[in-house]
Parts: sequence; C-alpha cells; structure tokens
Amino acid sequence: KHLLRYLKGTPDHGPTYGRPADKRTLNRLYGFTDSDWAADPDTRRSVGAFVLFLNGAPVAWRSKLQPSVALSTCEAEYMAASKAGTEVVWLRRLLAGLGFPQLLPTVLYEDNQAAIQLAANPVHKDRTKHIDMRRYALREFAADGVLQLVSCPTQDMAADALTKALPGPVFLRHRSVLLGSAPHTAPHAPVPGVVALLMLY
Repeated sequence: KHLLRYLKGTPDHGPTYGRPADKRTLNRLYGFTDSDWAADPDTRRSVGAFVLFLNGAPVAWRSKLQPSVALSTCEAEYMAASKAGTEVVWLRRLLAGLGFPQLLPTVLYEDNQAAIQLAANPVHKDRTKHIDMRRYALREFAADGVLQLVSCPTQDMAADALTKALPGPVFLRHRSVLLGSAPHTAPHAPVPGVVALLMLY
C-alpha cells in the first residue's frame, strides 16, 4: 500500500536523459553498487543493489535479497558488486553492438573499502576463503580492465536507496540523482589507483 500511494502521488517523476555538459562522459556507462547487511529478520540474508547510468539517468538497476547469508559487510558488498559486474559486462557488449563501444573501464562506485581491496588484491586470505568462488569473477573484470571499483562516501551512495528505507531528506536527495534531475559527477577517465574519493553531489 505504501508503494502504491507513493506511485499515485508522484505521476510526474521519471528518469531524465540528456546530453552531459562534459562531452567526455557522453555515452559513458558508470554505476553505483551497495548492500545492507543481514537485514532480513527471517533469513539474515542481505539486500544487494546496483544502478547503472548512461547520459545522466539509469539504464539498468536491481535490488534483490542475496541468495546466501553474508558473514560480513565486506562479503555482502562484494556479492552485490559481483552481480553489478555481470550486468556491466552485458551492457558493455550491448553498447558496443549498438555502435557505442566503451573504450575505458566502467567505473562502479562502492562505499566499502574492504570490498574494493578484495576485488583488487588476488592474494588468497583465510578471512575471505569462505566467499563463494563464483563471486571472484569481479576480480577478473577488474584485472581485465572491464570495470574499476572506486570509493564513494556512504552519504553519496545513490544505490543506498535501493537497499533499505531512508529518512525523507536522504531519500529525496538520492531520488533526484537516480532520476537524473540532479547534477552529479560522471567519470570521464579511469581513476588513478584503486581508491579515489569523489564527491558526487
């Protein structure tokens, strides 16, 4: 009922696409990925989410309960980023087929430093060996130059709105970005190093 009331009360809200002010970001795919941790009271599984942007507004998004229990916030975030990575690969192929090849790695904003380091560091460690090996495709995507995980302050994580209920002002701020009605910084080149702090609003 809450969702229906929201939809009824916001008939004029929808994604806004347009030519970016910075021509270097034209047709450049980028996105946000996030997860809560063990929020489901019955299963203790986490909700993972991502949203991918092109020319200022979303072209793909997902918010879903993860298939297995994450034993840490790092694992939950890593699983969410892995799912986002597979979508990035598919969209890059689609865009290439449409005549818009992605010549640079797709930037994927992440607010968990441990997950970023896990994706960047191929060294096997005891504290991460329990993570499903299927999730390690994210490392390959990063190593192959398909995507780059970039650190994003939690308060600027737009995908946070897809993982849990947020206070009104925070939700409205994220909504304006998700719908493309608020300016934010799209990456125009790979970010040097594994971690780069970017203010997106």
